[in-house]
Amino acid sequence: MFEIRIPYKTPSLHLATETPIAIASKGHSTRFCTLIDRYGFPRTVKKTKARVNGLQAGDIVQATVPNGKYRGQWTGAIARVREKRPPALRPFGGKQLDLTAKTQIHVIHKQDGYEYGINPCGHSSRR
Repeated sequence: MFEIRIPYKTPSLHLATETPIAIASKGHSTRFCTLIDRYGFPRTVKKTKARVNGLQAGDIVQATVPNGKYRGQWTGAIARVREKRPPALRPFGGKQLDLTAKTQIHVIHKQDGYEYGINPCGHSSRR
């Protein structure tokens, strides 16, 4: 037999923020590296590189755009990376924008298979 002791006082939990954080599992997008035919042989070529210049889709970054239509500081997730063009950024609460070649990018958090966001309503953000 096991004896379970429950303490009289449970420790309290103090949160550093008033708004809850929405976390959703998204995976690392490594499935289906190539399509196969009915015999199991590869039918197409592999996908392009997932990581370009140290950036991967899903990385949370802070981008400083020096000039142009989207001038200013933007914080958001990398929407897609490309070999010959700068990456696209999906800012929190905004629409996707293409970054310029002179944009300075500072990585805040590397992609780890989860999607993070701020949920002001207090309930889960299921789509």
